[in-house]
Formats: sequence, C-alpha cells, structure tokens
Amino acid sequence: MTRTTEAAEVAAFLGARRDAATLVLSTYDSLERVAEGAAAAGASLGLAVFDEAHHMAGRGSKFAFGLDDRRLPARRRLFLTGTPRTFAGAGADGSVRSMDDVFNFGPVVYRLSYAEAVSQAIIVPLDLLVYNVSEAYARVCAQAAEVEVAVRDERIGRENAELVVAMHAAMRERNLSKAFSFHATVADARAFESDARRLLPLLGAGEEPPTVVAVWGAMGAKRLQAALERAARAERSIVSNPRVLGTGVDVPEVELVVMASPRQSHVDVLQMAGRATRLAAGKRRGYVLCPARSTMVDGEQVLEEGAFATALSVLRVFIELDEQLQQRLADGLRDVGRTGRRLDVGEIVGALVQAVGVELGLLEEQLGTALLRLGDPWEVWYGRLEAYVAEHGDCSVPAGHVTADGYRLGAWVGMQRQKRQGK
Repeated sequence: MTRTTEAAEVAAFLGARRDAATLVLSTYDSLERVAEGAAAAGASLGLAVFDEAHHMAGRGSKFAFGLDDRRLPARRRLFLTGTPRTFAGAGADGSVRSMDDVFNFGPVVYRLSYAEAVSQAIIVPLDLLVYNVSEAYARVCAQAAEVEVAVRDERIGRENAELVVAMHAAMRERNLSKAFSFHATVADARAFESDARRLLPLLGAGEEPPTVVAVWGAMGAKRLQAALERAARAERSIVSNPRVLGTGVDVPEVELVVMASPRQSHVDVLQMAGRATRLAAGKRRGYVLCPARSTMVDGEQVLEEGAFATALSVLRVFIELDEQLQQRLADGLRDVGRTGRRLDVGEIVGALVQAVGVELGLLEEQLGTALLRLGDPWEVWYGRLEAYVAEHGDCSVPAGHVTADGYRLGAWVGMQRQKRQGK
C-alpha cells in the first residue's frame, strides 16, 4: 500500500488501474489531493464512503469538500455516523449543512438503535455515575491525613485531587481497569496526569497504583500510540486527554469515561461516552462518571451551582440513544399531565443513573427538573387532555377551559386542531 500526499502519485495510481477494483483511503484533509489526482487521471469515484460523517454537517468548509460533486465527482456517496448532526432551519444557501437534508446527505437507508446494538451484543450498556467528588475527597482525607498534606505541600490542584480520589474509588468499587478522562485543554490534561501520578500512590494501601499517561494531538502519532500501548499493557491505567481520544481511536478495553470538563459539545459527549461501549473480553458494562461538588450548610448537603450540568448533558445523550428510555419518558410526562403528580424519576431511568455521595432527594429533584426540560411538553399537555376525556367522555374541550391547576387546555387543543388543518 502506497502512502502519499502528492496528487501526481494519486493520478499515477488511478491511471494504472483503470480496469481493476481500486481502493483509495484518505483523510478529510487530503480529499483535495484525491480530487486533483482523479481529475488528472480522468477518473471518477464509483463510491465515496465518509466515516464520522457528522463532521461534514454544520458551518465551515473544511469537511464539506466531499459533498460537492463538482470538486469530488462520485457516482454514489455513503455517509456513516453514530452521532448524526441536524440543524433546524439550516440555511438554504448551504451555509449550514444538516444531516437530515436529503439533497446533501440523501435518505437514511439503515439505522441501528442503541437498544438494538446492546441486545445484539454489538456494544455493552452504559451507566451514568453522578459522583460527588468533594465528598469522596473529604472522606479519604478524614481517614488518611497524608493525602491532604500531600495536596497542600506538593501544590496538587484541589479539583484534580478530588477527581483522582473519585476515579480511584470508582475503579476499585467496580473492579475496572481502564479509564479515559476528557479535559478542556492540553494543559488541563497534562496537569491532571502530573497530579494523579503524585496522589495515586497514597490511595491504594500498598497496591500498585494505576499507570497514568496524558496524550494530545500535537504530540505526534508515534508518541501518542506509544503512550496508549503503555496504558494498554498496564494492569490498570488512566489516560487523560483533551478530547483527542473522542474519535478515531479503538481501545475497547476502556470501561470508565470521565467527563472532567463541564463544557462539552453534544456531539463530543456522544463520542466520548461511546468509548466505554466497545466490546472487550470480560467487559459487561461501561460507565460515564460525571463529577459533582457540594458543601455542607447547617448540616445539609448543598450542591454547587452547575453541579449537575455535565451529568445532564450525558443524560440527554442517553435519552437520544435509547428508544425505550424515550418511551418511558413520554409515558412519564403524560402521567404528570394526567395526574398532576411529580415525575417518577425512578420509573424512567431505573438503575441507569447511580449517585455516589449525593443525597437521593437532591438527585431526584435535579433529574426530575432535567427530564421535564429534555422531554417534549406536548406529552404533558396530552396527559391533561386524557384526564379531561376520563372526566367528560370526549375531546370537545371548550376554548376557554382551564384545568384545576391553571393550564389553558382549551387553547392548547384549539392550537392542535389548527396545526392539523394546516392553518
């Protein structure tokens, strides 16, 4: 197999194999060289397959090159992604590309849901760990004063120290051996590596601490691969990175993914969580750990502002992936509208979300608020209509009807009729 970034070599390769089946592998960055080489050889592509095709959606032109048949002629195009990106009202001028645009991306010919992939043993199921890292750190420091001394004397970052303690506990409690932690920047990933290496030997009661390495894009492919191989050889390992391992890396042994940074894009969260779903020998589940932090005020646990932000981003991903979870949420929202009761969080998420060091009442309150926001309000209104039908025997809701709890059901029903009639 020849490797090149020269259009002339691509042209020579295609020109010499006009009558044979030919495969060209390219990065998105090198598509222009492929196009130049094909044009020089008078060749066109029979089938262009674009992996991780969600990169082609959105704004900008870097990844859009392959969509333009004038620039890269191809008789057929096939787009593959586990994280389709769609944009409501995408620009008709092509400035914003959405994957539900049939003109650019064609129709969906195959879709595999998360539940189907799990049932067919293509991936393992995921659990969400909402981990109170500050509580875990305080508990460890109360039992081992040397940990707090080391954090102070060696100037280990407090947030990193809390996260290291929580990761170590989560891996030990669940007998996990491989973890990825995702950080906002290269500096954050490298700082975490340094702090973890100094702190982990104090946590294991004489056991061999996990190997910790940091990787980032600019370190080069060879160094990155060597670091990953070192982590793979270790009995237990943690790899910190600034999202560079979100795509294009196949390390199926990873059981735990840690969202160290609270600000991640939706597609990033999907990709990162997916690292823990890959099949590996002996692997039964994957885990996504989202740190939360709290303080005690007058003897009560008070979560810091935004403590659940990352966990709720991951929960949104879980809902989008799992059609069964979507249906349970829809049923739960209808029940809220029909009965006026609070959303039954346990009935919807079950054991999917596990809290460590977070009071159950706080967890349910946060999750309930989030699920109401993530779900479709239409389901709640439909539940109110079901309650009306149960009481009155029909759907003929007077235009001015207001429910006992103050909702203008008559106006909502009228709006639905107008929408159905296309008004």
